[in-house]
Amino acid sequence: AGVALLASGYYRTTAYGKGWDFYSHEPIFWLKMVFVCIFGAATLFPTTTIIKRSIAIRNEKFEPMSEKLAKRLTSVLTAEIVMLASIPLAATLMVSALIVCVEPLHFLPVRT
Repeated sequence: AGVALLASGYYRTTAYGKGWDFYSHEPIFWLKMVFVCIFGAATLFPTTTIIKRSIAIRNEKFEPMSEKLAKRLTSVLTAEIVMLASIPLAATLMVSALIVCVEPLHFLPVRT
């Protein structure tokens, strides 16, 4: 699913969307990319922990999860959920900012 998300985002940015020239100058787009990177990095720890524990179960060397590890996993998974929710929020803000930036601001006085 993650690879499909990255591939569709890449093609939307470069080929099917407004193009790289448009998105590369949008600060909220870069904020969205930071959220995606944080989400990807935060996913590594729970994934490796789950894989290690499943290997230990298969090898019959299973140990109960410590409270410290459980709290850490809970914190990381909560951060993942926040980042996952922030990605569409950033996209919505980007569209809203586009609507505001496209319309000229006629009510501001012009200084010469």
